[in-house]
Amino acid sequence: MPEIIAILGPTASGKSAVALELARRVDGEIVSCDSMQVYRGLDIGTAKPSVAEQDGVPHHLIDCCDISETFGVCDFIERAGAAFDDIHARGRQPILCGGTGLYARALIYGYNIPSADASVRAAVQASYDEAGEAPLLAELAAADTAAADRVRGNPRRLVRAVETLRVTGEVTRKNDRLPVLPTSEWTLLPTPEINRERIHQRTLEMLDSGWIEEAEQLIERGLFDTPTACQALGYRQIAAYLCGDIGSLAELAGLIATATCQYAKRQRTWFRNQHPGATPIVSDQPIDPAAIGAEIIQAQSHGK
Repeated sequence: MPEIIAILGPTASGKSAVALELARRVDGEIVSCDSMQVYRGLDIGTAKPSVAEQDGVPHHLIDCCDISETFGVCDFIERAGAAFDDIHARGRQPILCGGTGLYARALIYGYNIPSADASVRAAVQASYDEAGEAPLLAELAAADTAAADRVRGNPRRLVRAVETLRVTGEVTRKNDRLPVLPTSEWTLLPTPEINRERIHQRTLEMLDSGWIEEAEQLIERGLFDTPTACQALGYRQIAAYLCGDIGSLAELAGLIATATCQYAKRQRTWFRNQHPGATPIVSDQPIDPAAIGAEIIQAQSHGK
């Protein structure tokens, strides 16, 4: 099977631009690795590439679910695998691109799913309902501090992680950390300063492009009652702004940018620790998609 090229990294690191550059050069198609871009309507807030931005390059796993649907790692593995098969069958190059670390890790290195235990899950959920996240986070942090940081503020993932810990004795099942797919991995890791600057700039651009109106429509459609789409970054802050709990557009932009920077920090930690086969591209300057694309193609030609 032809090698998959994976362009990974934190939000606003320039992944999409690099993937598009590569796709044009190597006759490629892009498979999105973004847990929120699968949802129709979550467009501006997820930085989903527009039709114009896609510029004729086929994209997969974008706009394939309604916000009312549940979409998780197993769904991603199944659909991404089907997309790879389809792309390979047409003799083209698959390019995985995104920042949802769990999805990328599971796809490339394999995913062992612990057996669910309804009684354990019910006990964990009851603990959360009674005392909130603090006791469960402490239990998780005692076994794996990084895992606790990853699920902080995400009740569904927190409950699942503690359930896994209690059932298996591990936060995640251990793999041999060798890729199960022939993949050339690249992680874009701009310095935190560069990443923060880009996040703040992009937040303003997104708000100026109609993000508030998009959020208002989705909230009316029941966004916050959905099983997984409700986790998209920024929409709760916009809801608070619409309700008058956030006083100005500048304050809204600052809150969204801060939350996004915190998320990007967790992503950087994930990609550094969970992708041992990846080549990091660290930069203290804004990314140059053409230069990075050329670097990757040259490495491919030398058999990396």
